[in-house]
Amino acid sequence: STAPLAVVGQLCVALGALACADLGAPLAALVLVRAYLARGPAFAACVATPLLSLGFPLALAALAVAANRCLLPTAVAKAAGTKQQRKQRRRRTLPLWGRKYLCWLAAKHATRIAAAAVESLFGATPVYSAFWRLCGARVGRGVVIESGAEITDPSLVVLGNDVRVGTHCHLAAHFVEDGELVFAQTVLEKQSRMLPRSSLGAGVVLPAAKALAPLAAAGGGALLDPEDLLDATSSSRPKRRRSSSTSYAEHFALGVPFVLACEAAAAYAAIVLAAGARRCLVADDDAGAVLWLKLAALAWLFRLAEAEAFFAVCVVVKRVVVGSFAAGREEHDSFRRWLWDRLVHHSNFEAATAPYVNTELLAHKFRALGATIGERVNMDCFDCVEFDLVEIGDEVVFGSSVVLLPDDGLTGPSKPIRILAGANVLDHSVLCPGVVVREHAVTGSCTLGPRDHVFERGTISTGCVRGAPVTLKFQGDVEDGTSRLPDAEKRRVLEALRRHRDPATFYGFNAFCVVAAAALEPLDVLRGLLPLAVYLGADPASGRTAAALAAFVGAEAAAVAAVVAAKHLLVGTFTEEDTEYYSETHLRWVFFMSCLSSIDNCLDAAQGTCLAPAFFRAMGATVGADCLLFYGAAVEFDLLSLGDYVSTRDGCDLTCHTVENMVVKFAPVAIADGCAMGANAICMPGASMERRATLLEGSQVLKGETVGAREVWRGLPAARVSDDLRKDRDLVLEEETSGWDLARLAAVLGLGPAQTLDLLRAADRDDPAAKRLLDRLARLPRRGRADRPKAL
Repeated sequence: STAPLAVVGQLCVALGALACADLGAPLAALVLVRAYLARGPAFAACVATPLLSLGFPLALAALAVAANRCLLPTAVAKAAGTKQQRKQRRRRTLPLWGRKYLCWLAAKHATRIAAAAVESLFGATPVYSAFWRLCGARVGRGVVIESGAEITDPSLVVLGNDVRVGTHCHLAAHFVEDGELVFAQTVLEKQSRMLPRSSLGAGVVLPAAKALAPLAAAGGGALLDPEDLLDATSSSRPKRRRSSSTSYAEHFALGVPFVLACEAAAAYAAIVLAAGARRCLVADDDAGAVLWLKLAALAWLFRLAEAEAFFAVCVVVKRVVVGSFAAGREEHDSFRRWLWDRLVHHSNFEAATAPYVNTELLAHKFRALGATIGERVNMDCFDCVEFDLVEIGDEVVFGSSVVLLPDDGLTGPSKPIRILAGANVLDHSVLCPGVVVREHAVTGSCTLGPRDHVFERGTISTGCVRGAPVTLKFQGDVEDGTSRLPDAEKRRVLEALRRHRDPATFYGFNAFCVVAAAALEPLDVLRGLLPLAVYLGADPASGRTAAALAAFVGAEAAAVAAVVAAKHLLVGTFTEEDTEYYSETHLRWVFFMSCLSSIDNCLDAAQGTCLAPAFFRAMGATVGADCLLFYGAAVEFDLLSLGDYVSTRDGCDLTCHTVENMVVKFAPVAIADGCAMGANAICMPGASMERRATLLEGSQVLKGETVGAREVWRGLPAARVSDDLRKDRDLVLEEETSGWDLARLAAVLGLGPAQTLDLLRAADRDDPAAKRLLDRLARLPRRGRADRPKAL
């Protein structure tokens, strides 16, 4: 990865991805300023803004389609084949760091950025499905792809008729093995569904009329677990109307123009406010650096005003147009829910909420949307649409990337979700309709709360086994004398609660978070304003476009350097320790997360290149040679150790902290040479992976556990599943027997993939015992027991 030509290629790919993600802001600012100067604020807001909102997604979509059609290597594009089903499933490989890998990476980044732009207006409609079809995916009729769903390698993804891909799902057709990308087709058969935060990888076939449970995952040559599948047609609610072009007419005729009108209203309010501030702030004789600093302040004011005005518009729309969501209503696929989903997943909505994580201000905003929220809640931006069906008690602690589903659209009517006083709902948890989290219960990272599940008072739960979370232990309550925590930890919890209930400390912390977000916002504004200033100030005859691009690159590099400097000069080194909320370490930790969020686009563009390991090293992490890093989050770099040739996939959590009862616990994460982590996998703080260990998609290694050398672990929580993953991959990816048929038969017989395939081959050789066994199994479905491995 560090060969000179490879480095140049990776830099070009990263800069191209960064340009796609960040150059839209200064270009849009230039268009809006010229429109305002030419025709006034109404024209700029009501004409220029909608045109930009439509034009940029279309331009990015065209770029993504061209990248997938032209850049995608032949080895990937032709992996599906056309001759026989067996050849369609056979693996294709691509060496890392070469020219073809860089082409694949460029196409991946272009597709990711374009998909986010297109879904803002057209998510969950045929237009969004058509985008993926143009990118190379085989998409059937009536397919619905919801907000936040991520599809990698679209040319190897097959979505049958009436398939639904839920929010934050991950679909990919590759994994990493021995320094190569390995590709194989991923198929969702007709009427199948992926529920929120589920993942499917290379070589997996999701059978017809089956639903993959939330947080369930399979891929990388591993078989689907039948226990992760639900019947997609067994819902007690009426069937959803068939998606068609006519059923989506109101979305295109009313919904999209309505969203554009909301954007225009917010832009108009921001333009009027910025224009008034300009008359008060900017004097006629201002010039040079003073003028540009004042213009930067106006740009910051415009961005703040636009986000807050858009949120105000959302509140009005919720109360006047959308109305409240009530329990028991069968309106999963209604127009109003689609419209509200577009607004709450809009970039302006995120800009109005994300900076205020951990503050009472964010709780007030969610209350305005209909949620019932108690006092002194440590709030984060959870993903939800039916806010009216969410009840949160006092002193609840939220982690990041939580999904609340009062209506899952499958298992029955909508039901409220109740999170009672003192409970903790931590990172990547998914709570389904009717879930109750009782007082002081903790749902740990990657916990599934299935429909109507009750997390009992004072318990700590995690993961999902056989459709239900795993209760790890009973911790009790430190205030009523039932706590089983060690004395030192009890003292930390009580101290955190004392500070939390002290108004001066609590509101002082709120002010600190808001000021930190406001102080970092100008950094983002200056990055966008500098290329514009250079472009407008340069001589047209001297190549001002090239000068503006150089300024853009310099501004992005300076922003990253500023965050690195802040880490070493202000934040300091993270060490293994436990610290209560509102301590000095907690404040430094919160501030550093705000710093990292200000350069999110830079970090995303660096993924998959040598720049990501270089950034990790600059932040204090120990990173070996030729590491391939795609990830979802990383904060405490000083506690992270990655060996040589480590590969991590999209969505991997590389953080080194846990939170329980307002106590932050920092612990090291060690991943040895040659280890591989699948998409959305997590190695918890205090856990480790030894040489050449593999953690499959969506799996979580618990604190204190070690994945042994060359072992393969899978599950929530993860456990050892195989010593010869390569052999299983060969069976799943290259044999004529489909992965689902092999998985179902293996579950019935209690055998592994290799043993099951040996049985099938023995029957092909007319072995009488094997034929007799399979013949008896073949008769069972005719007795009404099809697709029920436990009954078989």
